[in-house]
This record gives sequence, structure tokens and C-alpha cells, in this order.
Amino acid sequence: MMKSRLILDKIKALPVSRDGFKKVFGGCEEYIRRYRDEACLSQEYMASRLGISQSTYQKIEAGRVNVTEERLGEIAHILGKEIEDFVLSKQKELNENDIEALKEIIALQAKEIKELRFLLNKKT
Repeated sequence: MMKSRLILDKIKALPVSRDGFKKVFGGCEEYIRRYRDEACLSQEYMASRLGISQSTYQKIEAGRVNVTEERLGEIAHILGKEIEDFVLSKQKELNENDIEALKEIIALQAKEIKELRFLLNKKT
């Protein structure tokens, strides 16, 4: 959860529009269901962990309820996935600001990886 939360906080800090978030993560319900099935978790379990009803959770998987960034972070944590795992593989049109913001996220992740490797090497 900590890593997903850090990435989510970085996304929020960047000038990515809500539409840009939807373009990247819109349709993530396909992945939510697939990853839940792979983990052999029930909708009831997911709903209870999220503090919502099973019917509301079912609507998330059906794509009838928009998933917020925060909710996607919670779902990713429960499923043991990273937020990036919920990006649709089909090409999405992004505006230039969204692309630049996503590039900055990638650069921040690379920096974080470098810092974590340094800390790991320091411990050994």
C-alpha cells in the first residue's frame, strides 16, 4: 500500500487533469475483476475491505460507478497490485500536459527506485 499511496500522492501533486486520469485509468474495471478472480477473492470480501456494500462493489466491476484515484489505490493494495497495473493496454489519446505529467511520474518513480536501492545497499 505504501508504494501505491506514494505514487498516488505524486499523481495528485502533478497537473494531470481528471479527464487525463480517466483516459489512463478509465475502464480499469476489467483489470479489477481479473485481478480479484486471480486472487480468488469474492466481491463480498472486497466490499468489506473497502467499507462499501457488495452491490456497490459489483457496480465498480461492471463499470457503472466511476472509480476515484483513492478507491483505485485501495483496490490495488487489497489485490497486491500497483496502480499502473490497472492501465488499459489499448491506446488512449492524452493531451500534451497529461503526457508530460505522466513522464514526470515515471521520472519520480525512477528516482524513488534509485533511492531505495541506495538504502538497500547501505543496509548490507
